[in-house]
Amino acid sequence: MKVEYIKESKDRELVDTYTGEVFNQQVSYSKKTIYYNIKKLNVKVSFMDIMETMESVCKSSKDIYIFGKILSKADRLNEIRINISSYSKDIGVTRQQVTTMFKRMVDSGMLTRIEKGVYLANPFIYKAKGCTSETIEMLQKTYKKENNE
Repeated sequence: MKVEYIKESKDRELVDTYTGEVFNQQVSYSKKTIYYNIKKLNVKVSFMDIMETMESVCKSSKDIYIFGKILSKADRLNEIRINISSYSKDIGVTRQQVTTMFKRMVDSGMLTRIEKGVYLANPFIYKAKGCTSETIEMLQKTYKKENNE
């Protein structure tokens, strides 16, 4: 992953209201652009993307727990194969909570539903343990084609 920062600056004129003195101040800011370069990845694709998705998806600490448990089920192909009824019993939450979390994760783009009980974690956001960089690269190409990006 390559992160590019573009530094820009502006001159700002400030006036001291007490003395009437004029000051020139240069204000600089950075504009961040992220480029994904899969061949250089050795870890998950982007921790900040996961955190941003989590922020939009999770409404409580229980949701955060379910979110983490769902992602931990991803296999080497970034697929999550799950029976929601038995899984909800295993982690000690209601079926409705797990179903709601899956719906939010699909709506946010974190997961794509392949078929009943099978989901694909977005390869631009998440890389499962044991998933190779070549697999992620292939998944990203497929994901782009399917989503017309």
